[in-house]
Amino acid sequence: MTLPYWSMIRGDTTRFEFTVTDDGEPIDLTLVELTWTAKRSWSDADDAESNIIKTLDDGITVTSAEDGTILIQMDAVDTEDIESQWPTWWSASAFTYVWDLVVLDDYEQRRTRGRGMLKVYRNVTAPAV
Repeated sequence: MTLPYWSMIRGDTTRFEFTVTDDGEPIDLTLVELTWTAKRSWSDADDAESNIIKTLDDGITVTSAEDGTILIQMDAVDTEDIESQWPTWWSASAFTYVWDLVVLDDYEQRRTRGRGMLKVYRNVTAPAV
């Protein structure tokens, strides 16, 4: 399975569109809770400071409940401090995060409905703080 690969520039506001599916078919998002989490490593603690977490009405917008489509919005604040995590000796141009999307339905069933990688590239112009 190839994981979806998303990319963005540090400190930018970026939106990712995603269709939530079950066996390839879009699921109705009318009565669900959604949580999207990005971590530097699969093994990072759930409360690690470097994690990025989005939920309904806090970074996730359902654009069509019956078509299963959502927008995940990365705000500038989500990645503007990432530069402090780059070691001064390290010349890599990007950080790679792993992410997943968890759906909690109205029967309290928890299902991971998406996972992938997010690459956050360094920028030349520092974001406004």
